[in-house]
Amino acid sequence: MPRVLHVLSLNVVGGVERLFDGWMSHPAAGAFEQSVLSLRRELHPRFAATLRARETPVLAANHWAGLRLPRRPAWLRSARLNRLLAQAHPDAALLWNALGDGERLELLRRRGIARCYYEHGAALMRRAGDPAGRELAHLDGILCGCHASRRIIEIRFGVPAGRTRVVLNPVVGAAVSPPEEVLPPPATRPLRLGFAGRLTPLKGLPLALHAMRRILDAGTDCEMRIAGTGADLAAMQRLAESLRLGGKARFLGVVQDMPGFYREIDILLCPSLRETMPLVCVEAACAGRPAIAAAINGVPEIVLDGKTGYAIAPRLPLSDYARFGGVSLEGVGPEYYDPASDTLRPSALVSPDDLAEKALALRRNPEEYVRLGRAAALRARELFDMNRYAAAFSGVLREFCDTPGR
Repeated sequence: MPRVLHVLSLNVVGGVERLFDGWMSHPAAGAFEQSVLSLRRELHPRFAATLRARETPVLAANHWAGLRLPRRPAWLRSARLNRLLAQAHPDAALLWNALGDGERLELLRRRGIARCYYEHGAALMRRAGDPAGRELAHLDGILCGCHASRRIIEIRFGVPAGRTRVVLNPVVGAAVSPPEEVLPPPATRPLRLGFAGRLTPLKGLPLALHAMRRILDAGTDCEMRIAGTGADLAAMQRLAESLRLGGKARFLGVVQDMPGFYREIDILLCPSLRETMPLVCVEAACAGRPAIAAAINGVPEIVLDGKTGYAIAPRLPLSDYARFGGVSLEGVGPEYYDPASDTLRPSALVSPDDLAEKALALRRNPEEYVRLGRAAALRARELFDMNRYAAAFSGVLREFCDTPGR
């Protein structure tokens, strides 16, 4: 049976952690002998229960006998890791979005363990010359959640194409099936826009709020439902007030019933400044709701422009973000991947005018709305189903386990 050591932290519930939990809960995971090298001692109860059910060993990388090992002297942590690797004896180690520990990679190499990396955004924030970026070129295998991530890694870091693989991220914990019927928004009520995500500068909520203002100014009544919270909540509420949106912009906070949220909106806006592969667009598609999104990185792989929604090329300079009410540009990065040209381009903003124009077009053309919504739902079922993901992920894991460590 192939042996895999998963390297990640499981103390909080985030996208990477939920995907790992979805995999470990799937029947396909039973075909592997798996263990977890936990980078944090604490385990969230949700993941602890899953690992107990699988009888999966959890190895504390930086703790011994209940004590946290200091970073210096370095041999303490190295000795601990060596002992754990001997205990797990894996064929391959899969580092889930974890870069920047050269000593760990060197210990894996010495033991002949295939060193593999699962990209979920960490590499995209690295520059070509930094040490963590250089690590990528020496790994035995790299798995990406979209084709854009793969091309960014190959172009920016010079990783040979033969070492990269792509398995599209699934929707975890939701049924990926088309709705019984996709209907256009009733003309008798306001158009319902939706936004879902952390309220941070990267997600571009100011651009969505300005688009809403333009839709109202064009004479079309609309409202926006905003699911999520974050550091920019107060600033975004003030921006909504300054744009005279009043109660039409509804900040819902953390929404427990996200499938219900998507069913209640008509269109999802996703004007992110940096995004790898926004699953909010897939989740909206599951409900038959088209998305209007910034055409950056992996977004056009989810939102097929003119077929399942609209993917809009960014055309405004980042320097305009403050003018729209953006709090900062922290974490945006200098460039994004443009699939149309297969090149990296300077980061930019999608225009609120363009967002509003597409939303108004869908409001005025019910047939187009239904066509896009149906196509989005069918594509979500075909590409982002958890069973499909598990089969493809299993194949890559087996391939990694058969790869001799270099």
